[in-house]
Amino acid sequence: MENHGGVVWILGMKTEKHATAIKTVGGYTELLGALFYPLKDVRAATPLFINEGGSVSYSYAVSANPYAVQVREIREGVTRELPRASVPSRGKGSNVPLY
Repeated sequence: MENHGGVVWILGMKTEKHATAIKTVGGYTELLGALFYPLKDVRAATPLFINEGGSVSYSYAVSANPYAVQVREIREGVTRELPRASVPSRGKGSNVPLY
């Protein structure tokens, strides 16, 4: 899903895809409650979320977590990433109560 400059609220989400789940570009995205369960391996460079100059908040869990990068944020040309090792674990996955 992509949000380009809009306001998006998602109340509950589940997906089994192995790509970036949400990309926000200059908009506002709020995700409350999600489960990501990729059925295929995720490439190491693929982040779960991308935020390019927008405002975001996420509450989610990942099962059997293959996402090495949970969130990639790009602001004024500076890229920062939230690695899986920096979020709470949930068995082999991760659990992020609020980002």
